[in-house]
Amino acid sequence: MGPLSGEGTSIGQSPFVELMNVEGFRVPKEYSAIIQDIFNQYPNIASGFKVRRPTTKNGFINTLAEVCKMTKEEQHTLEEIKDMEDGIADLELAGLNIAWLKTLVARGREMFELKEKVKT
Repeated sequence: MGPLSGEGTSIGQSPFVELMNVEGFRVPKEYSAIIQDIFNQYPNIASGFKVRRPTTKNGFINTLAEVCKMTKEEQHTLEEIKDMEDGIADLELAGLNIAWLKTLVARGREMFELKEKVKT
């Protein structure tokens, strides 16, 4: 399982995660800067949010941070790419405006596939 599955993340490993309020969402401190940057660049990202429960919204915002963090890594495994794509699908179902993130993940897949093609 990848990072978005809840395994191997600091959230899943520690019962005491320091939370911060960012743009009305409760996020782990480690994601606060990422989320603030996203809202600064894309202020309407949550305008179509279809989720009502605050705790569920927080979960989606944490997924957003995880996917963004993963896109900043230079290399990805196929499992990580699939994990990011699953996260994108969930975020879109929740109504978040993330076309820009979907493009980043698609580019990551293209780069992975090109590298795999060169290997063969």
